[in-house]
Amino acid sequence: MAGASSKAARKGGRTEAAASAAPSLLSSGPEAHPALALCCTLGLLVLFLLPLFGGGYSGAGFQLSFVALPLALAAGLWVSRALPRAAAYVLLLYLAGLGLLPLWLAPGQLLWYYIAQIPLAWAWAWILLSDSPSRARWLAPTAALSALLTALYGFFLWYGAGTLDYQITSSFGLHNPYGGYLLLAWPCALLAAHGASRRPARIAWSLLAVLLLATLVLTHSQGCIAALGLQLIMLLAWWLASRRRPQAESAAAARKPIALALPLSALAVLAGLLALAPVRDTLAQIFDFGGYSMQGRLRFWSAALEIFRDYPLGAGPGSFAYVFPQYQKDWIYYSVDPHSWVLQLLAELGIPGALLLLAISAGMLWWLHRMWHGQGPWLLRALCASAVLGSLAHASIDFDYTFSAVTMLLGALLAYGSFIASGRLDSQPAEDRPAEPAAQPAAAQTDAPASAAQDAVAVASPRLAAYFSSALPRWCALACILLLLGMAYWGQRLSLERFVLDTLRGMRIGEGGDSAEAAAAAGREQLLRSAIRYNPHNFQTRYQLAYPLALSTSPASRDEARALAQSAVSLNPRFTQAWALMGLIATEQEDRESNLARAIELDPYNFPEHYLYWANVADTDEERRERLLLGMQRIPANDPIPPDHVRPQWHALNPYFGQWWDMLAGLTEDPAEKRLYTERAQKFKDYVIAEREKKLQREQ
Repeated sequence: MAGASSKAARKGGRTEAAASAAPSLLSSGPEAHPALALCCTLGLLVLFLLPLFGGGYSGAGFQLSFVALPLALAAGLWVSRALPRAAAYVLLLYLAGLGLLPLWLAPGQLLWYYIAQIPLAWAWAWILLSDSPSRARWLAPTAALSALLTALYGFFLWYGAGTLDYQITSSFGLHNPYGGYLLLAWPCALLAAHGASRRPARIAWSLLAVLLLATLVLTHSQGCIAALGLQLIMLLAWWLASRRRPQAESAAAARKPIALALPLSALAVLAGLLALAPVRDTLAQIFDFGGYSMQGRLRFWSAALEIFRDYPLGAGPGSFAYVFPQYQKDWIYYSVDPHSWVLQLLAELGIPGALLLLAISAGMLWWLHRMWHGQGPWLLRALCASAVLGSLAHASIDFDYTFSAVTMLLGALLAYGSFIASGRLDSQPAEDRPAEPAAQPAAAQTDAPASAAQDAVAVASPRLAAYFSSALPRWCALACILLLLGMAYWGQRLSLERFVLDTLRGMRIGEGGDSAEAAAAAGREQLLRSAIRYNPHNFQTRYQLAYPLALSTSPASRDEARALAQSAVSLNPRFTQAWALMGLIATEQEDRESNLARAIELDPYNFPEHYLYWANVADTDEERRERLLLGMQRIPANDPIPPDHVRPQWHALNPYFGQWWDMLAGLTEDPAEKRLYTERAQKFKDYVIAEREKKLQREQ
């Protein structure tokens, strides 16, 4: 008994010592703990590498954002006392749930799966700023340096393109989300400039902000440029307000070159880039509401609101791409997301999504109120607030938050801004900082009030209350770490599955003779079977394997194809391609008719070949002709589809359109219509032959 009491006393002493460390940037006591060092260092590496690996959308970026960051946070919760206890328990439960998600979800499908990085990054940055002063000063510089590398890579691609109207996409591959990332990254360069202790370093960081501004404009993203204007207006308004309400910190900050770098760099960038005609055209189109970009968004937003009206409890997470075709108005405008995280939450989660949106809005308003009335330097508060507000504004009209590099940086800046507003982040150079204040006793710590459950436990059993407040959080964190290690295993398998699918897209089956075709087909089948073993819940993978099996003459292969297509439809009842494949390989005429009709009902505008299949299974020539005419009415492809069409993926369907018009000509008795259909069919045939000849010439 005495040994147990001694052990409890030692444990209680360690707990009090850990709790007595003031959560300030100047305190360095807990920093020596290995788990805390792992949390801070691993998080900074993730922050630096995510933008370089596709923006954290898939592959290695997926691994970093959905495995390394949660592991870093769980390690930090093991020892850190920076977060309020209630928030720590909520995050532990959240991490445990997040560790289970990859067991049944395919990456890249769910918007809220990426938005989950925001609270994780906020909690990690809070621990970093509270408990690790030596690493906390690298937060803004790390983000700015990573953005610099993406900008240099983007300019390399821009220069190699040989045209001034090339949209800089960098490692993100898409200009809109990359511009959304730069909306958060360029203020980080100014934050780093403000924290630099030497003038050359401040000038270098300011020049980096200028470079990032130039890169943002050269993405030619109209929404990003408009959001940048909103950021600059907000900074100007904050500066004017700070002059009316001067603070001691603002006077010191105004003497730094960084105060002049902001307006001068913005004016210099815009003035220089306006000399480029593509930039002038992009600026002129920002308020062009009749253009393709705005008209498409209006259709997507309208469809999202209609889905919210028809599905009060939501159509299901990740379902917008499969529900939208039922609300699509024409064949020109199509998207797998509504280009708005706000409307996607409403469409996919329904009323719960609306409640979540209200909670997010209330939290952001409270955060902005704290930033406005905060204690830190006005320039730092203004930079953080403008970065967050610009990101929210642009993500409301685009898909920034499907890239975890954006969501992680957003969460980190939210925590960074809160520390600035609370006055806990020292803005003075290291050599000018005052001595560290003495640590207060544990009894004086009032980070968060005890919960009612903790009070009840304390009354019932003081020993159990002590264990609950000290040891249990560590055991919960250990359980989360073990669960997240399992997530790392499953995350690796899911990432490999995405790699398998990406590999299949690049394969060229049929090139190099019959032996090469057979080898490629065998390799393709093996990769797909491996992908299904990695994640049996991915309906796309099952369809990819079912399609070549359906073309086989083997009865066993065709039976397996039917089973795979049926399982794909069971996993996603709105998967139109699987319905069409089931119609093609069905043994009964009634099943062929019903399955193909269901495929066209689910998606009448995005798969022209389905109308051709549907016409081929018709009983009479008249019914066949009516189905083809219905397809041409919905998808009026009268001329060949060039590679630069608004639907460039349809360039490969030109042979189908040629067959379509040929079949219509054979089913039409009117001489004028027959001649018209024949001429259109010949145009497609000539175009396909010309494209093949060009391809042969390029290969030779």
